[in-house]
Amino acid sequence: MKKQPHQPQSDYQLTIILVNYNGWEWLQKCLLSFQNLSNWINNKQGPKSIKVIVVDNGSKQDKSVQFKKKFLWIEWIRSTNNLGFAGGNNLGLSQVKTDYAMLLNSDTEFLPNTNLLSLLENFNDQSVGVVTPKVILPNGKVDHACHRGFPTPWNALMYYSGIAKWLPKFKPVAGYRLSYLDLDTKHDIEACSGAAMLVRLSAIREVGLLDEQFFMYAEDIDWCYRFKEAGWRVIYDPSIEILHHKHKSGQKQSDLATRRRTIAAFYDTMWQFMQKHYASKYSRLVLLLSFVMIKTLKKVKLQQERN
Repeated sequence: MKKQPHQPQSDYQLTIILVNYNGWEWLQKCLLSFQNLSNWINNKQGPKSIKVIVVDNGSKQDKSVQFKKKFLWIEWIRSTNNLGFAGGNNLGLSQVKTDYAMLLNSDTEFLPNTNLLSLLENFNDQSVGVVTPKVILPNGKVDHACHRGFPTPWNALMYYSGIAKWLPKFKPVAGYRLSYLDLDTKHDIEACSGAAMLVRLSAIREVGLLDEQFFMYAEDIDWCYRFKEAGWRVIYDPSIEILHHKHKSGQKQSDLATRRRTIAAFYDTMWQFMQKHYASKYSRLVLLLSFVMIKTLKKVKLQQERN
């Protein structure tokens, strides 16, 4: 039976969902940063008007007892198997009873004096289905995954050929990162990152939950694509910044096999996305060339990692 989000029945304004897979250190760091929220109460009650659900996605160790003792304000869901990013978040989304939900990676941190609930003001416009804050990396630069266009064959070619990097302000070639837009102003985008995205529950009920055929990567782009196809707007709001340590949640960086599987999954899901959404919109020749490009990039990247 397909999981569906509950109807809103709560005094909370927002539910945050954190999915953990063996990333206990980063999860703890993230949960401790909740004290930086401007509406923080205390460690017994947590943040005011925000419910927090942690989904342990089949981690090898079960540390739920320790975490629930330390963070009394979290609701814990444990899956015995790793359901992937989409499956883990869907498990959390199926328990949401607020009008809005937020997906948040466990390798993120809230910065001091973050007024997270101010992002909900964007939803006063009934056409807005998704809102993303400005996600920044430890070096202070923007995590471009929070501010993207869709990876059409043309956008992918311009991005991976390096042409978009040479001409970042030239709109015809900069469609994937949308680098011609001002990152310091609020505006519409096509897709954001599942590392930090707020979603209207009624929009989820219309388009459905995350597609679990995407085990790792592309779930967020696919979701945004479906929201946009249904007429919902996706808003980038840089008034709130969230720190993202990137590639830390659920990954063992010293494990070569894990890194290779991650690289392979990135390129495989890119092709999977194109097949799902573009097979009926582009000619077979364009799709064939896209397939060759993706497979070549995957081979080169895996060879680099092996070396």
